[in-house]
Amino acid sequence: MPTFDSVIHDVVVGDDVTIRRTIDVAASGFSSGTTVVEAWMTMKAHVSDPDPGIFQKTISIADQPGVGQIENDGTGDVDVVLRFDLVPADTIAVGLAKRHWDIQIKTAAGKVHTPEKGTMRGVQGITLSS
Repeated sequence: MPTFDSVIHDVVVGDDVTIRRTIDVAASGFSSGTTVVEAWMTMKAHVSDPDPGIFQKTISIADQPGVGQIENDGTGDVDVVLRFDLVPADTIAVGLAKRHWDIQIKTAAGKVHTPEKGTMRGVQGITLSS
């Protein structure tokens, strides 16, 4: 089943952050043999803001440093593993306010699903490094 109340905690504004999500293929209702070919993480100030919002990361099976990667595409009925890389510009843009995000996936059959959405709020760091 999708999770629509996730909270990403303790993201320091200005830091690099890796967000990794595991999607249980069987529990999510995907058919056997589902393969994920693309995924998006979209962050918005308000749910109704147009895409791309504050930022939108689009990932595939190819590793894209600073963007992310589909680390496991679910082929063979295994869990899907997604990695989204937030760079300092992303976490600065999130700021200290409550933000809204979701993750969508696209299967090899062209179907789009939203397995997770939630909120995130950045926290202020102490050290200002360069």
